[in-house]
Amino acid sequence: MNLRATPFHARAAESNRGNDWRTRNGFTLARIYSDAADEALAARTRACLADISWRWRVMLEGARAGEFLSRLATRDASKLEPGRALKALWLTDGGAVRGAAAIARYGKESFLLVSAGEDCDWITSAASRFDVAVRDISESEGGLALIGPYADAVLQEAGLDSALEPLALRKIFWRGLDITLSRFGEHGGFEIWCASDDGMIVWDRLMRAGASFGLQPAGTDAMDILDLEAGIARP
Repeated sequence: MNLRATPFHARAAESNRGNDWRTRNGFTLARIYSDAADEALAARTRACLADISWRWRVMLEGARAGEFLSRLATRDASKLEPGRALKALWLTDGGAVRGAAAIARYGKESFLLVSAGEDCDWITSAASRFDVAVRDISESEGGLALIGPYADAVLQEAGLDSALEPLALRKIFWRGLDITLSRFGEHGGFEIWCASDDGMIVWDRLMRAGASFGLQPAGTDAMDILDLEAGIARP
Protein backbone atom coordinates (compact mmCIF):
# COMPACT_ATOMS: atom_id res chain seq x y z
CA MET A 1 0.00 0.00 0.00
CA ASN A 2 1.33 3.43 -0.95
CA LEU A 3 1.58 5.83 1.98
CA ARG A 4 -0.29 9.10 1.53
CA ALA A 5 -0.07 12.42 3.34
CA THR A 6 -3.26 14.07 4.52
CA PRO A 7 -3.97 17.71 3.56
CA PHE A 8 -2.88 18.70 7.10
CA HIS A 9 0.40 16.76 7.14
CA ALA A 10 2.70 19.77 6.95
CA ARG A 11 1.10 21.39 10.00
CA ALA A 12 1.00 18.09 11.87
CA ALA A 13 4.70 17.58 11.18
CA GLU A 14 5.52 20.99 12.68
CA SER A 15 3.78 20.03 15.94
CA ASN A 16 4.88 16.36 15.96
CA ARG A 17 8.36 17.08 17.28
CA GLY A 18 8.96 13.46 18.26
CA ASN A 19 8.41 12.43 14.62
CA ASP A 20 6.03 9.74 15.86
CA TRP A 21 3.67 8.52 13.13
CA ARG A 22 1.05 5.85 12.48
CA THR A 23 -0.61 4.66 9.28
CA ARG A 24 -4.36 4.18 8.84
CA ASN A 25 -6.08 3.36 5.54
CA GLY A 26 -2.80 4.26 3.84
CA PHE A 27 -2.59 7.77 5.38
CA THR A 28 0.27 8.90 7.61
CA LEU A 29 -0.96 10.42 10.88
CA ALA A 30 0.66 11.79 14.02
CA ARG A 31 0.47 9.17 16.77
CA ILE A 32 1.39 11.52 19.62
CA TYR A 33 2.11 15.24 19.58
CA SER A 34 3.20 15.64 23.18
CA ASP A 35 1.42 13.21 25.51
CA ALA A 36 -1.60 11.07 24.63
CA ALA A 37 -3.19 11.39 28.09
CA ASP A 38 -2.87 15.18 28.01
CA GLU A 39 -4.30 15.35 24.50
CA ALA A 40 -7.28 13.24 25.58
CA LEU A 41 -7.69 15.46 28.65
CA ALA A 42 -7.86 18.50 26.37
CA ALA A 43 -10.85 16.89 24.62
CA ARG A 44 -12.60 16.52 27.97
CA THR A 45 -11.77 19.90 29.50
CA ARG A 46 -10.85 22.32 26.71
CA ALA A 47 -10.73 21.47 22.99
CA CYS A 48 -8.63 19.36 20.65
CA LEU A 49 -8.20 19.12 16.90
CA ALA A 50 -7.66 15.73 15.25
CA ASP A 51 -6.94 14.79 11.64
CA ILE A 52 -9.69 12.41 10.45
CA SER A 53 -8.81 12.50 6.75
CA TRP A 54 -7.95 8.77 6.97
CA ARG A 55 -11.63 7.83 7.17
CA TRP A 56 -12.96 6.22 4.01
CA ARG A 57 -15.53 8.46 2.27
CA VAL A 58 -17.57 7.67 -0.83
CA MET A 59 -20.40 9.44 -2.61
CA LEU A 60 -23.25 7.19 -3.78
CA GLU A 61 -25.13 8.78 -6.67
CA GLY A 62 -28.07 7.72 -8.80
CA ALA A 63 -31.85 7.63 -8.99
CA ARG A 64 -31.91 4.40 -6.96
CA ALA A 65 -29.25 5.39 -4.42
CA GLY A 66 -31.77 5.50 -1.57
CA GLU A 67 -33.21 2.13 -2.54
CA PHE A 68 -29.71 0.66 -2.74
CA LEU A 69 -28.80 1.90 0.75
CA SER A 70 -32.06 0.54 2.18
CA ARG A 71 -30.88 -2.89 1.01
CA LEU A 72 -27.20 -2.46 1.91
CA ALA A 73 -27.49 -1.14 5.46
CA THR A 74 -29.37 -2.13 8.60
CA ARG A 75 -31.26 1.18 8.66
CA ASP A 76 -33.26 2.86 5.89
CA ALA A 77 -31.26 5.87 4.72
CA SER A 78 -33.79 6.53 1.94
CA LYS A 79 -36.02 8.21 4.56
CA LEU A 80 -33.39 10.80 5.46
CA GLU A 81 -33.97 14.45 4.67
CA PRO A 82 -31.12 16.31 2.89
CA GLY A 83 -28.58 17.49 5.45
CA ARG A 84 -29.33 14.65 7.89
CA ALA A 85 -27.40 11.45 8.68
CA LEU A 86 -27.72 8.16 10.53
CA LYS A 87 -25.42 5.44 11.82
CA ALA A 88 -25.78 1.96 10.33
CA LEU A 89 -24.02 -1.34 9.68
CA TRP A 90 -23.71 -3.27 6.46
CA LEU A 91 -23.59 -7.05 6.50
CA THR A 92 -22.18 -10.07 4.73
CA ASP A 93 -24.51 -12.33 2.75
CA GLY A 94 -24.62 -14.54 5.83
CA GLY A 95 -25.77 -11.69 8.09
CA ALA A 96 -22.50 -11.01 9.92
CA VAL A 97 -21.30 -7.43 10.44
CA ARG A 98 -19.04 -6.33 7.61
CA GLY A 99 -18.74 -2.58 8.25
CA ALA A 100 -20.12 0.44 10.11
CA ALA A 101 -20.67 3.94 8.78
CA ALA A 102 -22.33 7.29 9.04
CA ILE A 103 -24.61 7.75 6.03
CA ALA A 104 -25.64 11.30 5.14
CA ARG A 105 -28.07 12.51 2.50
CA TYR A 106 -26.68 15.31 0.33
CA GLY A 107 -29.52 15.54 -2.18
CA LYS A 108 -32.40 13.64 -3.74
CA GLU A 109 -30.07 11.19 -5.49
CA SER A 110 -26.79 11.56 -3.58
CA PHE A 111 -25.56 10.14 -0.28
CA LEU A 112 -22.23 10.19 1.57
CA LEU A 113 -20.89 7.13 3.39
CA VAL A 114 -18.13 7.67 5.98
CA SER A 115 -16.43 4.68 7.59
CA ALA A 116 -13.31 3.72 9.54
CA GLY A 117 -12.78 0.76 7.21
CA GLU A 118 -12.58 0.70 3.42
CA ASP A 119 -14.84 -1.78 1.61
CA CYS A 120 -14.91 -0.42 -1.93
CA ASP A 121 -15.13 -3.65 -3.93
CA TRP A 122 -18.07 -5.02 -1.95
CA ILE A 123 -20.11 -1.82 -2.05
CA THR A 124 -19.29 -1.04 -5.68
CA SER A 125 -20.34 -4.53 -6.75
CA ALA A 126 -23.65 -4.20 -4.91
CA ALA A 127 -24.26 -0.64 -6.15
CA SER A 128 -23.82 -1.68 -9.79
CA ARG A 129 -27.01 -3.75 -9.56
CA PHE A 130 -28.95 -0.55 -8.83
CA ASP A 131 -27.11 1.64 -11.40
CA VAL A 132 -25.62 3.63 -8.51
CA ALA A 133 -22.22 5.27 -9.03
CA VAL A 134 -19.65 4.98 -6.24
CA ARG A 135 -17.17 7.87 -6.14
CA ASP A 136 -14.30 7.77 -3.64
CA ILE A 137 -13.56 11.27 -2.32
CA SER A 138 -11.08 10.23 0.39
CA GLU A 139 -8.15 11.93 -1.34
CA SER A 140 -9.93 14.99 -2.72
CA GLU A 141 -11.03 16.22 0.73
CA GLY A 142 -9.57 16.42 4.20
CA GLY A 143 -11.31 16.39 7.55
CA LEU A 144 -10.64 17.68 11.06
CA ALA A 145 -12.53 16.71 14.21
CA LEU A 146 -13.00 19.53 16.73
CA ILE A 147 -13.86 18.03 20.13
CA GLY A 148 -14.31 19.40 23.63
CA PRO A 149 -16.52 21.65 25.78
CA TYR A 150 -15.13 24.74 24.03
CA ALA A 151 -15.58 23.41 20.47
CA ASP A 152 -18.62 25.68 19.97
CA ALA A 153 -16.66 28.71 21.15
CA VAL A 154 -13.74 27.92 18.84
CA LEU A 155 -16.04 27.74 15.82
CA GLN A 156 -17.74 31.01 16.74
CA GLU A 157 -14.37 32.71 17.23
CA ALA A 158 -13.41 31.44 13.76
CA GLY A 159 -16.54 33.00 12.29
CA LEU A 160 -18.53 29.78 11.84
CA ASP A 161 -22.11 29.26 13.00
CA SER A 162 -21.99 26.27 15.38
CA ALA A 163 -25.79 25.83 15.52
CA LEU A 164 -25.95 22.30 14.14
CA GLU A 165 -27.78 19.30 15.54
CA PRO A 166 -26.08 15.93 16.00
CA LEU A 167 -26.13 13.75 12.85
CA ALA A 168 -26.53 16.79 10.62
CA LEU A 169 -24.34 18.57 8.07
CA ARG A 170 -24.29 21.96 6.41
CA LYS A 171 -22.29 23.37 3.51
CA ILE A 172 -20.70 26.74 4.29
CA PHE A 173 -18.82 29.38 2.32
CA TRP A 174 -16.19 30.41 4.88
CA ARG A 175 -14.18 33.51 3.98
CA GLY A 176 -13.38 32.31 0.47
CA LEU A 177 -13.42 28.56 1.19
CA ASP A 178 -16.12 25.97 0.59
CA ILE A 179 -16.36 23.65 3.59
CA THR A 180 -18.83 21.21 5.09
CA LEU A 181 -19.56 21.27 8.81
CA SER A 182 -20.94 18.04 10.25
CA ARG A 183 -21.67 16.33 13.56
CA PHE A 184 -21.26 12.62 12.87
CA GLY A 185 -18.98 11.73 15.81
CA GLU A 186 -19.82 10.18 19.17
CA HIS A 187 -17.78 12.74 21.12
CA GLY A 188 -20.26 15.60 20.81
CA GLY A 189 -17.96 17.69 18.64
CA PHE A 190 -17.82 18.76 15.01
CA GLU A 191 -16.12 17.75 11.77
CA ILE A 192 -14.84 20.31 9.28
CA TRP A 193 -14.36 18.94 5.74
CA CYS A 194 -12.52 20.92 3.07
CA ALA A 195 -10.83 20.58 -0.31
CA SER A 196 -7.35 19.10 0.00
CA ASP A 197 -5.71 22.27 -1.29
CA ASP A 198 -7.37 24.29 1.49
CA GLY A 199 -6.21 22.02 4.32
CA MET A 200 -3.45 24.15 5.83
CA ILE A 201 -5.58 27.31 5.67
CA VAL A 202 -8.38 25.56 7.58
CA TRP A 203 -5.93 24.18 10.18
CA ASP A 204 -4.36 27.61 10.73
CA ARG A 205 -7.70 29.39 11.08
CA LEU A 206 -8.97 26.92 13.66
CA MET A 207 -5.75 26.89 15.68
CA ARG A 208 -5.70 30.70 15.80
CA ALA A 209 -9.35 30.82 16.82
CA GLY A 210 -8.78 28.23 19.54
CA ALA A 211 -5.61 29.66 21.05
CA SER A 212 -7.42 31.42 23.91
CA PHE A 213 -9.47 28.27 24.63
CA GLY A 214 -6.49 25.95 25.01
CA LEU A 215 -7.02 24.17 21.69
CA GLN A 216 -4.31 21.63 20.92
CA PRO A 217 -3.81 18.93 18.28
CA ALA A 218 -4.55 15.33 19.26
CA GLY A 219 -2.88 12.28 17.75
CA THR A 220 -4.26 8.82 17.04
CA ASP A 221 -3.41 7.47 20.50
CA ALA A 222 -5.51 10.15 22.21
CA MET A 223 -8.38 9.56 19.78
CA ASP A 224 -8.19 5.82 20.46
CA ILE A 225 -8.58 6.54 24.19
CA LEU A 226 -11.64 8.71 23.50
CA ASP A 227 -13.12 6.15 21.10
CA LEU A 228 -12.73 3.34 23.64
CA GLU A 229 -14.43 5.49 26.28
CA ALA A 230 -17.31 6.16 23.87
CA GLY A 231 -17.63 2.47 22.93
CA ILE A 232 -16.95 3.04 19.23
CA ALA A 233 -16.53 -0.18 17.24
CA ARG A 234 -13.46 -0.48 15.01
CA PRO A 235 -12.66 -2.94 12.21
